[in-house]
Amino acid sequence: MQSNKKVDIGKDNVIVVYMKGILSACVFSVFAFILMALMITYTSISEGIIPIVTSTVMVISVAMSGMYTGLKLRRKGWLNGAVAGLLYAMLIMVMGWVFLDEFAVGMLLLYKALTGIVAGGVGGMIGVNLK
Repeated sequence: MQSNKKVDIGKDNVIVVYMKGILSACVFSVFAFILMALMITYTSISEGIIPIVTSTVMVISVAMSGMYTGLKLRRKGWLNGAVAGLLYAMLIMVMGWVFLDEFAVGMLLLYKALTGIVAGGVGGMIGVNLK
């Protein structure tokens, strides 16, 4: 006997999926940045790699967030991942605006937003096709 139950994802559940995906990306980012700070402090690694590391961590975090949303929502992975990536990038921008004195609107913000959208979209496509 087969069960033909469909999983119905309501609006509240979609929001929860986005929040969990973005939260997991934030947790990964914090651990990655702590690890990198320890490596820079206690080894001879130059501080010049910080911009490269932050960009790499952002791409990996956003892709993970997109994969999570794609895996959980099981439809339109590119769109759901891109939205999760954009929301993560916007969260990073708001945090920069709040905590940085030299925060400026410019091409870097556009780069971060586009990076979030693309990496999240790719992660979402991967997530939909998992399992």
